Amino acid sequence: MNRLAWTAVVVIIGLATVLVVGGHATLHIVADFAVVVAVMVGLVELSGHRSERRERTAAVDAHIRVLAIQARLVLQRERSQGRSLPALMLALVNEGALPGHSLVRWLTSVAAEAPQASPPVGRKASEASELFFHLLEQEQKYRVVGLPESVAAKLQGSLDQLEARLTGIAALNAHTPVSTRSSTT
Repeated sequence: MNRLAWTAVVVIIGLATVLVVGGHATLHIVADFAVVVAVMVGLVELSGHRSERRERTAAVDAHIRVLAIQARLVLQRERSQGRSLPALMLALVNEGALPGHSLVRWLTSVAAEAPQASPPVGRKASEASELFFHLLEQEQKYRVVGLPESVAAKLQGSLDQLEARLTGIAALNAHTPVSTRSSTT
């Protein structure tokens, strides 16, 4: 219990002592006062909880934005090399000399943290992760039989969308207004 809660308990015990001396009318006054104090303690605790939740959400948003920036930079660098789509996808999956430095891991982390993020960041993070893994799945489906030109063009368009979504996540302000929650469809 925090200091305010202990103070409330001490005040209530003190008033209960007055009750024993004061009689029936004092009982109602003390009970009313105890209810008011309990509500005040509850409001302070609720405010503290909301503040902690906002801080946690801001930290998750910041982490998702950093991962999105990293993923976008790798995607841009690998795309600028002019590789075929299968070679590009292989490079994106295996990117990074250190364990955990690949788009697969970064976007898996983004997807895992999306539910704890603010609604705008969480929604865009989920969309980017889903798009990447759908793109990866489609490319792997054609890896053995060969990638038709029409499918390759469509997947290149999906890479453009992925890059745009990652840029959108990185650009979201850390202090996006909460009122955007109602605009989710």
